[in-house]
Amino acid sequence: MNANIFFDTNILLYAYTNHEPQKKTLAEDHIADALRYGIGVVSVQVLNEFIANACRKLVPAMTLTQAREEVDLFISGMRVVPIEVDDIHEALRLAQTHQINYWDALIIASAQKAKCRTLLTEDLNHGQKFGHLQVVNPFLKR
Repeated sequence: MNANIFFDTNILLYAYTNHEPQKKTLAEDHIADALRYGIGVVSVQVLNEFIANACRKLVPAMTLTQAREEVDLFISGMRVVPIEVDDIHEALRLAQTHQINYWDALIIASAQKAKCRTLLTEDLNHGQKFGHLQVVNPFLKR
């Protein structure tokens, strides 16, 4: 069984926000564990979204230099999944089949390609399954 965990962009971004301290702490803990145990997976899409949002939407916004340092941290300790034409086609199929937005479908396609069992995100329904991939919202109180 593959214990790798795919991180959606929002989980990475919460680690750098000061507006949601509980989410920040949980996101930091998940990222630290993923880096420590080598179980984290992200896609090129996630890294690009992180840079764009960290430099534009975080308060205070990161500089490009800061964003690069953080992306380098992710790259050094997580597996990075490239996006290929077949992934785009799979994302289109998933978006249509499950009536979800294309960008979320591309995340799912990347997580499936990496054979992850868990997708950490708050953008999809907690517990939702896509084949062997299960959506987990790490911020839900259990």
